[in-house]
Amino acid sequence: MPPKDPNVHKLPFSATSQGSRLGMVLSENHARFVEDELSTPKIINWKTQYHTDQKKTTNDGSSNKKGFRCPRFREYVGNVPLIDLSHLVPNAGVTLYAKCEFLNPSMNGLDRLVKRYVETLANHPTTLVAAGNTHIGVSLVMACAWFGHDCILTVPSTLDESRKNELKAYGATLQEVTVEPGQSEYAACHEAAQMIADASEKHTLADASQLKQQHSLPCDLAQELMEDAEQLRAPFTHYVGSSANPITTYATAEYFQKNNVQFVEAQQEESVLTSDYGDDVSSRKPDQTIPVSMEDTVHMSRFLSSHEGLNLCPAGASNLLAAIRLSKKLPKGSRIVTDLQDIGVRYLGTVFNDEWLKKQGIQPLDNPKSFLTVNRQRIPNKEEGREKVPNYYSTYGDNPMIELTHLAPEAAKRGIRIVAKCEFFNPSFSIKDRIVFNIISKAEESGALKPGMTIIAASSGNTGASTAMVAAMKGYDCIITTSPKCSKEKMDAIRCYGAQLWISPKGAKEGTPQHYMEIARLAALEDEEKYFDVDQYETLSNPEGHYISLGPELYRDTIGAVTHFIAAGSTGGTITGIGRCLKELNPNIKVILADPVGSIFKGYFETKTVGTPGPFLVEGVGKGSIPGAMNFDFVDDCVSISDEAAFRMCKRLARTEGCLPGGSSGLNVAGAIKYANERAPDNAVICTVLPDLGIKYLSKVYNDEYLLQNNIATV
Repeated sequence: MPPKDPNVHKLPFSATSQGSRLGMVLSENHARFVEDELSTPKIINWKTQYHTDQKKTTNDGSSNKKGFRCPRFREYVGNVPLIDLSHLVPNAGVTLYAKCEFLNPSMNGLDRLVKRYVETLANHPTTLVAAGNTHIGVSLVMACAWFGHDCILTVPSTLDESRKNELKAYGATLQEVTVEPGQSEYAACHEAAQMIADASEKHTLADASQLKQQHSLPCDLAQELMEDAEQLRAPFTHYVGSSANPITTYATAEYFQKNNVQFVEAQQEESVLTSDYGDDVSSRKPDQTIPVSMEDTVHMSRFLSSHEGLNLCPAGASNLLAAIRLSKKLPKGSRIVTDLQDIGVRYLGTVFNDEWLKKQGIQPLDNPKSFLTVNRQRIPNKEEGREKVPNYYSTYGDNPMIELTHLAPEAAKRGIRIVAKCEFFNPSFSIKDRIVFNIISKAEESGALKPGMTIIAASSGNTGASTAMVAAMKGYDCIITTSPKCSKEKMDAIRCYGAQLWISPKGAKEGTPQHYMEIARLAALEDEEKYFDVDQYETLSNPEGHYISLGPELYRDTIGAVTHFIAAGSTGGTITGIGRCLKELNPNIKVILADPVGSIFKGYFETKTVGTPGPFLVEGVGKGSIPGAMNFDFVDDCVSISDEAAFRMCKRLARTEGCLPGGSSGLNVAGAIKYANERAPDNAVICTVLPDLGIKYLSKVYNDEYLLQNNIATV
């Protein structure tokens, strides 16, 4: 694991770490915990200062006599990382910062305004109706799940099926609309939404005009950025915002201009990649305008993924490209800030799809990395008194922990708590970043991985995406081997980071040369000077990645109150690394393996014999063999969870918590609740993890047709 930069101070503001969101709720936890004299070097990244907002909470039962606070998912809006991207700027005297708004709960910065709006309706039961073809749709239906409102969204009949599945996953009712020739999608959807809203007094129309009313209130994003600048002791001189996200851009720009920060608009060419929000949502005029074509936006998006490991939506890419162009005109000492509103995973079928681009008349570059020339080695200017801001690479870990006790009311009556770490807020949106950073960093330090070598990794998907991302960040070529079971979304995510993807034949059995794990292993053995094999299933650097980071975080975040840890295994790294760490800190902590029905782990735990695996659908967990990274010495118990129970829990999390996780998350939470109800003692504190994003499984876990084809009842 790469060491945290000692110059990155853990200040109580969002610029230094994603963990700052924890800072708003863990002050009291920390104050109680540091009284214990735990000097073990495994406990890392102690927070010494936090936000002072300790008391305010909307939780029910989020604290008990154990004493630690844990918020609901909806409380983690805002306070996202500010990262330094100055190496992208050709002008060495100019600094470029970016706010990772895509790390808000729905992976979109509109969550700030939408949550504020829906909160105003909290005491007025209503069905919200809106045009669902813009980014507002996802944020709105998520907020409706938070506050108990029904939601109807009007969408074009041509909307991509994955986008429809995402909206339905949160519980939205979709009304498909036919867009007439010459009519914009927004106009057609808004007109239909207006008609539905007018048809019943129980309906409330929610669209850009309602969010515009929030402009009269202080802009959360702009205020956060101004606070960041104050803590950095380096005020921003220019704010770059996209015309494709006018609601957020103009609200932020208005606040900045009042504080003598110039507003520069990245004016995106109107295209199928931009959203039409109807009438102009602000009269705010930019100080400068920098046009960015659709073609350049696409090339920039693909460059950022394949060269920087930064998977962004088109608006974020256009903001950065406009900022780079702006920097060429600015004097030394200028500081540009921008926002990155949404993730590129939502655009795998468009921006990152060669065939789709060709239909739009855009020829993909043979080498997306060639779009820009940047200096990877550039160190940000060391201005007097200025704190250092991390790059995107450094934002892994310290992710939010959320309360899920209310999902197990019978166990809660016995004083049992269930909490979960949201590991999908890591840079590649999965828990695997922790192990990949550790494996690759140690390989570089030992000389096993040298410049010019190709990284190869066998993966069911998430380790592949993480490896491809880190390879892009560090400038290595990358090959990922996987099975046909891997979801299309995860395969496309791996490719968008610039990696080659080798897919094993359907039905290839473990241990045979055709199996994806063997394909990677044999390729690396054939040419050890060319390939470095990540070898996640066997290397002990895998569990070590969790042993030195996630394990200590779980103990710290619960102020040592954790009594049980439960999670599924595949490589065994999570359960082994965290299990070892927690047991060293407190030998009384119990570690429980949640295993999908069909995996051999539970049978091996009980009999110490390797049985015959059966079929199961949950990806990234369970196995047909025992990996070298798995150590059952740290496992105290095991529970079996069916595919149906795992997938139904995913839907439940989406519709009650507004949290859209992957299938293994559903399995972990279902396992935690089952264990809490059937085996846990009174007053137990059960921790689990949510390993990755549900957006990667819209064609499977959140696709009713797929579920029915596999005899799983839909919710």
